[in-house]
Amino acid sequence: MTMQITPTPAPQTMSVIDRFVAITTDDVQVRVDGDTAVILGRVTVKMRTGTEGQYRYTTVWLKRRDRWRLVAEQHTRIEAPPR
Repeated sequence: MTMQITPTPAPQTMSVIDRFVAITTDDVQVRVDGDTAVILGRVTVKMRTGTEGQYRYTTVWLKRRDRWRLVAEQHTRIEAPPR
């Protein structure tokens, strides 16, 4: 899944969202047990500066009153192997 972001720049400052060129997710696993869901995956972030990084993430969702609500989120940078 790829999400392209088309930001609207602020007059003199660059918002956090304006710093990204693309955010791509892959290796996504979704596990649902009753009213609880856990999503695991990897995200690749490309910045306007030309830098790029990969992260593993986990999100935990609870279903309350027919709506899914994010209750916990964690990201860990995937470091490049030593050369």
